[in-house]
Amino acid sequence: MDRERLREETLRAYQQSADAVVRLVERLVATLAEQVASVAARVTVMEAENAELRGRLGTDSHNSSKAPSSDGPE
Repeated sequence: MDRERLREETLRAYQQSADAVVRLVERLVATLAEQVASVAARVTVMEAENAELRGRLGTDSHNSSKAPSSDGPE
């Protein structure tokens, strides 16, 4: 929701009643909670991918089944 629309909706709720404001806040908080949960899940996946990729970077012929010719320059 863009700022202008949020402002209009907030003013409309304010003019209606305190309950309307509370419902608006509850809806906004629920929306934000869903977005935070979605982002947290994505971060968890990316952290796992990052750890796996970092693990791959640390492998060479000394600590894996890689051929010595695959080792980078020392």
